[in-house]
Amino acid sequence: MPANPAINRRDLLRRGAAAAGLAGAGLLMAGSALLPALHAAVDSATPAYLAAMAEPSEWGAEKFWLVNAREHGVDAADPAQLARFAAAAEDGEVAVDQDLLAAIEDRDEMTDRKSVG
Repeated sequence: MPANPAINRRDLLRRGAAAAGLAGAGLLMAGSALLPALHAAVDSATPAYLAAMAEPSEWGAEKFWLVNAREHGVDAADPAQLARFAAAAEDGEVAVDQDLLAAIEDRDEMTDRKSVG
């Protein structure tokens, strides 16, 4: 595992922007400092992004279930194992943070309602 995954993710985003040829294709906003400005924005946003991704209350339901499944030794690539895990969690046989799950589902539902109407 890399010594500092934050640097690797930031560099990956920076390389992706360069490889996509955003500046050369005219896809960056006119008047911007082009690629250096994009790199600065990625550098600036990376710490907050990584903090949010590590904070369970910022997750969506899918990430909540996948992380909890992995923590309980479930193979997240196996839909049958995931289904059994979810059923066991709903039946109270496996401990998951029900309050956190309810908050995530409430937030997702509110977001869905806003996007529809």
